[in-house]
Amino acid sequence: MLGNAIGVTLFMVIVCAVIQGALVYAAPELSLLAFETSSFTPGFIVLVCSCVLWLILLAAALLLPFLQYKVSGYAIEEHYIFIRRGIIWRHTIVIPLVRVQNIDTEQGPLLSLFKMLDLSVFTAAEQQRIPGIEQEYIDTLRDKIAHLTRLAKEDV
Repeated sequence: MLGNAIGVTLFMVIVCAVIQGALVYAAPELSLLAFETSSFTPGFIVLVCSCVLWLILLAAALLLPFLQYKVSGYAIEEHYIFIRRGIIWRHTIVIPLVRVQNIDTEQGPLLSLFKMLDLSVFTAAEQQRIPGIEQEYIDTLRDKIAHLTRLAKEDV
């Protein structure tokens, strides 16, 4: 979750930089749009447009992780694991516990800073991550999934 937010923020920085470069390149043409008596110079127009772009980027960078946290979630039931994610395109992933083969935890430097881990659930077909679980709950959650997986496989 946090990694996706950082990736989207970096993409937005690149887009803003490209737009800003295009504005600087087009500055002489922008002066044709201004009236002859106007006090707006091409440099001023580029400066204002660049500031607006970077303010939009800053607002998005601050809001995106919060929004991702609010719309993401998971639920572990007797026979299934449900993982929900996505801000614009909503995804709900259903993993039957009978199909679970392995459970793994991962913690990078950024997650370590916030005392969080990612829980990965492996099936024969794919791997799904439950991102940003606090360290104090991860052992309980992993043990619960392992126990429910054993019970589900015994029922089959």
